[in-house]
Amino acid sequence: MTEEDLHMLFGKHGEIESLKLFPAKDLKTPFAFVCYKTPEQSSAAKTQLTQQQIEGHPLYINHYEIKQYREM
Repeated sequence: MTEEDLHMLFGKHGEIESLKLFPAKDLKTPFAFVCYKTPEQSSAAKTQLTQQQIEGHPLYINHYEIKQYREM
């Protein structure tokens, strides 16, 4: 999957501010960061894409958390 493919998939659920794909490397699973213009768009995408699969693999979606809050 390319960044363009991800943009098409996630763009259906809101206006994307930025998108960055990190391809599989050193036996690690590929991942991407998708940032929407508003938190509401992000929540809508998470709700609607939770059961989505990409090329037979499940799609996991998490909200970004600032490191200090994540460690609490």
